[in-house]
Amino acid sequence: MGEPDSLHAKRRALIMWVIFVPSPFFIAAIARIVGAPISDGAVITACLLFSLIFFASGFSRLGSSDQTCHVEPRRLRSRVCLSHPRFFAHRAALERVKKFVALERIHPEAIGALPYPPSILNWDGLVRTSRGVYEMKMDLSKKASFQ
Repeated sequence: MGEPDSLHAKRRALIMWVIFVPSPFFIAAIARIVGAPISDGAVITACLLFSLIFFASGFSRLGSSDQTCHVEPRRLRSRVCLSHPRFFAHRAALERVKKFVALERIHPEAIGALPYPPSILNWDGLVRTSRGVYEMKMDLSKKASFQ
């Protein structure tokens, strides 16, 4: 009974992989046209992450429906795979904002970092002060210009 379900899960993973892996290349092409280029490293990383997610789900024991784990471990695994890069990118962007504040001797009321989709490497650093807001655009794949 587990054999057809396992075969179906593998086939579904392969179809989803064929659909999703080329998408970062199309998104990068569109982003270049509109003036928001995405680095080649980010495109390759996205392809590798899609491969990991779809093949881990379809070809692992947790991907088959005859297990007692049901869907929750697969959903959890996908969330963990997608949230870690975003978490580390946000932390790196926020550290750059803090270094900028220290270097410029700014007295902030609040600081933050917001991503520019679709890449997790492009961020907008914001520093609110009593005199106004400082904004700094940054690409985490490049070294900060103020260091």
